[in-house]
This record gives sequence, C-alpha cells and structure tokens, in this order.
Amino acid sequence: MKNTRFFSIRKSIRNRIFYSSMLIMTLLAVVLSIRSYQVSINILQEKVSDTLHETLSYVGNSVEKVLLQVEQVSDFIFTNVNVRRILEKKHHSESERLESVHRMDEILTNYSIAPIFNHIPAIRIFGKNGEEYSFGKEVYELDSKKIRALDIESVLEKSNEPFLWTGIHEAYLQQPFHKKYHISLFRLMKDENYNEVTGFLYISMEPALFESMLKEVNLQNKSEIYITDSQNKIIYHSEQKNKFTDIESVIGTLQKQDDSDFYISEDPKGNKLVSIYTITPYNWKVYGTIPVDTLISDNSKIILNSFIIFALIFILACIVWYFILTRITKPLKELAYTMSSVDEGNMYVKYESDREDEIGLVANSFNYMMDKMHSLFNNLLDEQYKVLQSQINPHFLYNTLNSIRWMAILHGANNIKDVIDALSRLIMKSMNNNGQFITVEEEIDSLKDYIYIQKIRYNNSFDVEFDVQDEVLKCQCIRFILQPQVENAIFHGLEPKEGFGLIRVSAWLEEGHLNFEVWDNGVGMSEDQIHRLLTENRKKERGLSGIGVRNVNDRIKMIYGKQYGIQIKSRVGEYTCVKITIPNKTEIKVTGCEDEIYKGEKDV
Repeated sequence: MKNTRFFSIRKSIRNRIFYSSMLIMTLLAVVLSIRSYQVSINILQEKVSDTLHETLSYVGNSVEKVLLQVEQVSDFIFTNVNVRRILEKKHHSESERLESVHRMDEILTNYSIAPIFNHIPAIRIFGKNGEEYSFGKEVYELDSKKIRALDIESVLEKSNEPFLWTGIHEAYLQQPFHKKYHISLFRLMKDENYNEVTGFLYISMEPALFESMLKEVNLQNKSEIYITDSQNKIIYHSEQKNKFTDIESVIGTLQKQDDSDFYISEDPKGNKLVSIYTITPYNWKVYGTIPVDTLISDNSKIILNSFIIFALIFILACIVWYFILTRITKPLKELAYTMSSVDEGNMYVKYESDREDEIGLVANSFNYMMDKMHSLFNNLLDEQYKVLQSQINPHFLYNTLNSIRWMAILHGANNIKDVIDALSRLIMKSMNNNGQFITVEEEIDSLKDYIYIQKIRYNNSFDVEFDVQDEVLKCQCIRFILQPQVENAIFHGLEPKEGFGLIRVSAWLEEGHLNFEVWDNGVGMSEDQIHRLLTENRKKERGLSGIGVRNVNDRIKMIYGKQYGIQIKSRVGEYTCVKITIPNKTEIKVTGCEDEIYKGEKDV
C-alpha cells in the first residue's frame, strides 16, 4: 500500500514537473520566435543602414573634395605675389588703376582652367585701398554694398580662421536680377610679408555643382539624400525639392535607435529610417532616408519562418525534456546527499562519478573545491608560520643595531651612529603595521633616512633636492610610494653615470590630485626599458623594501583606480623623470608611528 502510494506521489510530481516544464518551454519558444522576428527586422535595418551610410560616405567625401578645390583656388590667389602687390599699390592715375585691373584679370584667367571654375560664377577681391577686382560670368550682377556691409574683415579677424564658409544663402545681387542661391567663401588678403590685411576675397559657388556631381549615385528602396550646411539648410536634395529650407522641417524629429548608427523619423505618411554622415571640417551633413515600410515589406515570410521554428522547438523540447526528467533526479539526489554530509563535519568526502554531462561537471567541481579547501588550509598554516618569522627577525635585527649604535657612541664614531640611527628608523617604520596609508611628511622623513644611507654608501657622489609644498605634508599616500623611485634613480640612473649626480624630489597639489615627481640626471632609459620597468615583475630587488616600480604602479591602480599611476619620461644620456599621480586625501591620524625609541634606550 505504501509502495503504491509512493509510486503515485512520485508519478504525480513527475507529471507536474513535466507539464510545468512544457508550459515554460512553450512560453520560451513563443518569446524566442517573437524575438527572432524582431532580430531579423533589426538586422535588415542595420544592413540597409550600413549600405546607405556607405553611400553617404561617398557623397560626403565628394562634397569635401569640391570644397577643398574651392579653398585651393583661394590659396592660389592668396599666395600670388602679383595679387598681393596690386592690393598694396596706391593708384595715382586712372591709367595705373586700369593697368592693375588688367593685370589682375590675367592672373585670375590663368587659374580659370580648373574644372571647378565652371561652377564659380563670381570672384571678387575687395582691397582696403577702395579698389575692387572681379572675375566670372556673374560679377556684374553682384552688389558690392551688400558684401561690404557684412564686415567680413572683422568677422575673420575675430574667428582667427583662414576661411569663412557662409553655407547656402541668397546671392548678393543687384536689382533687377533674379533671386539665386549661392554658397560663399570669404578669406582675408595680406601684404607680401603676410603681416598687414590688405582686403578680403569673395568666391561664390553654385549649388547646381552637387546636382551634376551626384546625379549618377544609385539610390534604391525609395531612398533620398539631402546635403545640408552648418546651419542645417538644405543645399542639395536628390528629388530636386525641399531645397534651401531647414532640414528639420522636412524630415521631422529624429529618435536614435539604441546603440545603432541610425535614427527613426516620425512622419504622418510613414516612418523613415535616417542615417547621417558629418563632413567634419565644415560641419556639413549628408542625410539619407529610407521608408521603413519598404524594409519590412517581406515580413510575412519572416513570420512564417518564425512559426515553423516555434513548432520545431516545441516538439523537440517535449521529447528531450521527457528523457531529462527520467535521468536527472537520481544522480542529483546522490550528489545532494554527499554535499549534505559536509554540514555534518566530514571535510574529506568526495562524490565518485564517471558521468560526462552537467552533473558530472558539478561533481568534479565539488571534488575540486574540497581539494582546494584542503590546500588552502595547509597554505594558511604555512603563511601563519612565515608571518611569525617576519615578526621575530626585524625585532632581533633592530636590537642588534641598537647595541652597535651604543658601541659607536662610546667609541666616538658619530658617522657610524648616524647611519645606524637612519637604518633603525627605516626598520621600525617598515615594522609598523598601522595600515598601508601614511602622511606625505612621514614618507619624506623615511626617504631622507634612506637617502642619507645611500649617500654614505656612494661617498656623497650625488645630491638630492626637495621641492615639497607645505600643504602636501599632511596629505595621505600609500607606504613606499617614493623610495622605490629614488632607488631606481640611484641604481640604474646615477650609478652607471660618470661624475656628480642630482636627484630632485617634488610634490604638489593640482586640481584635487596629489602629484609626486622624481627627476635624475642619470644615464636615462629607452622606450623599451621604460616598458619593461612598468610591466616586468622583478623578483630580486636591490632596495630596502623589495618593492619595485611596477609593484608601486599596480598598488596605486588597485587602490585608487586605473586612471592613476606612474608615468615615465626619459632621454638616453640626459635624464629620467618619474611622475606619480594619486587623488588628494586629507590626513587621518595614525597611531603607533612615534620614534620614541630614539629618545632613550628603549629595547624592542
């Protein structure tokens, strides 16, 4: 009776799991099908957008080349010596003036062989001497008063730019000539020495140039192209309409699509996909639009494929899930029982399994975790022993040095006493375990003791200068941030150098950052040596702390962030400069750092 009841309960549970799983898989298949449809549409939009963007890049590069050609024409005129001389010349008679006009016309005629001149209707040079020199088919239609009223000279001088492009505008024509739209370029003209302004150059360009240039661009899917100036005025439209108006009034408000490079423009007639290419030097833009309806015209095929995928996934899930339920429960129960024995204090338990599926992977991970726990426990014992050793040996060394110090005092060897004092202070500060942060003042004091010992060692063959702001002394920094840099300067910079050496240590505050700089006039380093210094892990360091430059750099980045650290500049045979940047932190009082042992005979 109990067996029948147990079998019935187990079967009921399995059925509930099966039907629940089928419901989940059904919902998952539906979501997957809908998502696949959305992804297909997004991929199609991105592909079309990429193709459109390539076309826009071609159009943008072509427009930029045209504008550069016009600028080159202005360069030719600007650099022509005869043009500059004519603008400087003061005419004393009408014949002299006519001669200058004729000469200027010859110069501009020589330049007019360039194809770009076919779309430059007018060039006019306005001199400060009141003279005007014109060239082009529409120069007699220009109204000089309108151009001079723009006060272009002042605008160009204030902008400090060689060129001024106006974008699309109504041409500066006299009455009763018909209204036209031109693009204008202005440029200041200067004397032979390029010092004084002698006038300004005006060049007009026809927008029809872009129509003739881009008429062969192949557009598909009812796409359109607009070229706008820096004021978002339409200069060119592939459909030959909406020209010379504001682009926003034509395509409306744009909504960016997540992290993609295209936008969606909402329009009562139908949304459009919009891609934009910017002509950077001029802040002009090339817009490309495609109706969204044309992209999803074949969505019925995508929906059908999504339904087929859904049906296949559902059938396959039913079959697979049935076999999973019948095989997964037993090994999981055995594994759970093995794991539960760990709670009872059995730390050496393992689950033996030859399965190669996910359950086998979990079992192997569990066994690996138990082995790792045993290894970590053994390593912890070893580390505790090493820590005990590190606590005993420095104290013994300090007591021995203190005894030698008193022997030096008794024998009047003050130089030996001073060296031992400095070394003792360094040892005691390295033994101090009040955290990894100290004040800059404490770091500088330790560094001075270290430098004193090294100067004795190297027979005062180098000197160290300090340039530390007073407000820096109470700021906080990590321990041993400067000593490894000075070690590197002595051992690798000054030691191989012939003659007297100099090290300069600086510290200052700037924009909320604490900056250190260690400079030496040693042998310097190459770029490869600098790279190795900051990347290689040197296991044997010659210095007091055993901390290398890379170690300091890694500690700074780990504590303060990747934006902080060490920068090294050097020139072989001349100098090396190490700059350290960390965030500024005010002083936090750290106890236990007093040097009371130097005031008496206190033993450690």
